[in-house]
Amino acid sequence: MIVHGRTNLLTEVIAKLVLKGFKDENIQMARLDMAGNVGDYVATVWPPGRPQEIIVRQIGESKVAQATLLRQVVGKMCNKMNFIEYP
Repeated sequence: MIVHGRTNLLTEVIAKLVLKGFKDENIQMARLDMAGNVGDYVATVWPPGRPQEIIVRQIGESKVAQATLLRQVVGKMCNKMNFIEYP
């Protein structure tokens, strides 16, 4: 579940997902270090600034491959960057 930092919406979003048939014990906040698995669902409040709806999508094979590739590319970029500290 992605609420774009709007933690005040958590209870309401969870309640609406449960009404649609999702099990409360299976609902968790999205994490940057975990892309999810094929078959999992991702619920996102949209648009981020002033949410009007909850979009639910199922993760498919291509999305997992894209997320894995993105993590690899970003990881390689971060490893090659030189960080400059300013006083």
